[in-house]
Amino acid sequence: MKKLILAMTMLATALVMTGCGNKADENKTPEQIKQEVTKMDASEIQSVIADYQKAIEEKTAELQKETEKLKGLDLSEVAGEKGKAIKDNMAELSKSIDKLKANMEAYAESQKKK
Repeated sequence: MKKLILAMTMLATALVMTGCGNKADENKTPEQIKQEVTKMDASEIQSVIADYQKAIEEKTAELQKETEKLKGLDLSEVAGEKGKAIKDNMAELSKSIDKLKANMEAYAESQKKK
């Protein structure tokens, strides 16, 4: 059981570390985005916004899968280590989605100003 939880945690960490493989970077700050946007034209900004939308959709799908996993557990598993690992992963995914949405909004606001 502990090996399974460890494997799931390592997999989740690997997914978070590698990200979605596109230009959507949840670690950028709004200030970094504002500086970056000054060097971009409208089509480049739109492309980055599309990348963020795709990344958000992918993370949302991952979150839905984790939600389904949690629903499939019995009450004792939900309260146990397995449930905790799934809930922790869900929390990380939610944080990631929120950061991606905030950054996408920063690009969208900058695009409106151009």
